[in-house]
Amino acid sequence: MFEVDKSIIDEIENGSDRACAIAGHAYIESLLPKALRAHLIESEEDWKILFGSDRRQGPVSSHGIVIRLAYLTGLISTPLKADLLRLKNIRNMFAHKADINSFEHADIVRITSKFEVLTIGIRTEALATQRAPSSRRKFEIAIGEVSQLLKSRLRCGMPAPILAPPT
Repeated sequence: MFEVDKSIIDEIENGSDRACAIAGHAYIESLLPKALRAHLIESEEDWKILFGSDRRQGPVSSHGIVIRLAYLTGLISTPLKADLLRLKNIRNMFAHKADINSFEHADIVRITSKFEVLTIGIRTEALATQRAPSSRRKFEIAIGEVSQLLKSRLRCGMPAPILAPPT
């Protein structure tokens, strides 16, 4: 995973705003199902039915649905769900609106100013530099915070299932 992290981080930090948004979100989009899978009972057959063999064919192949499923299973909190949907919206705006090519676009600034959970790093940087981070920097920090949260969930794994009482 380290090599993937390194190349994604390079693209996020050094790419255009559009590349940063798309690569950053793609990274989160790849981590969330892994964290979710670690949180669920291991069943390859059921996983393939829900997600498809390549995560593109099943009924749970949409990233928005994966976010909601992660929330419903207790993997993520309500505010983190909202922030993940905000990150998804930023990615979609860069990917599908030709006129949005900068994090300083008013619509993007509005979204990055609404982060709820993903603010610790933003506040820390603002205190350290004595100025508010740019909208792009807020996005970069948010991607870093989410990736760390999801990686910690990967390490935790599935809680022990509750067994039915004997009959």
